Amino acid sequence: MSIRLLKTEELDEALVIYENARAFMRRIGNVNQWKDNWPPVEVLRDDIVKHRLYGVFHDDVLAGVFAYWYGAHAESTYDVIYDGAWQCDRPYGVVHRIAAAEGSGAGKEAIRWAIRSANGHLRMDTHEDNAAMRHVLESLGFHQCGIILLTNGDPRIAFEIAEQ
Repeated sequence: MSIRLLKTEELDEALVIYENARAFMRRIGNVNQWKDNWPPVEVLRDDIVKHRLYGVFHDDVLAGVFAYWYGAHAESTYDVIYDGAWQCDRPYGVVHRIAAAEGSGAGKEAIRWAIRSANGHLRMDTHEDNAAMRHVLESLGFHQCGIILLTNGDPRIAFEIAEQ
């Protein structure tokens, strides 16, 4: 698999990946996350403009999509954490809006790439109903650190991996 920034002309393919991911979530009982066709196309276009929307390709076919960026305070909603604490304070990477073709392995490959790109320090969050994502994160060595609140106030379970 290969990973690279997505191009605007690949957005329609990415939308199909997201549509299938939403259907998968509903099938496994995660009915409360990514309602109303989240993520909206406007957010994805903005991610492309900001050079932070990536695609995971298998034999030149898009198999996964995710937003990634890195910095000292990369995600403002991570500045405050409840019922726990982050493992360390050094700059970190963030993955949001991750979706992959079912059974492709593209989701795990994206997260592994992000860990490497973030010098071993990556933070992510997920909805409490997203047992599949929680399992993936735990299988990759992430630790559940507490609860963060989205800008709209919705809670999310916060995860972090902080390799030395």
